[in-house]
Amino acid sequence: MWSSACSLAIASWPTFEDGTSVRERWDAAARWHRYSYVRGSKLRSVVVDPNRVYALDVNFNNNSYTPRSQCAAVRKISAIWLFWLQNYLHLASSLF
Repeated sequence: MWSSACSLAIASWPTFEDGTSVRERWDAAARWHRYSYVRGSKLRSVVVDPNRVYALDVNFNNNSYTPRSQCAAVRKISAIWLFWLQNYLHLASSLF
């Protein structure tokens, strides 16, 4: 049996591809809990502690999960960074 000094209820918010979402609460009596849904649509994302209730959680970036990777933002920032790097290198090569 898993025991901890403090067990808090944890809220999770699964969202499905058809736009529906379900609010779930887990009392943390066990170390982990598996949710299963029988639906016609697939899971799009899950957010744990969506209201950011727990002040001890210092990293909010690891509170969500998406089955597919979301790379659009990384590609956009990389393209902007490479654009400016290329312009800087072009300017530096023209000065020497």
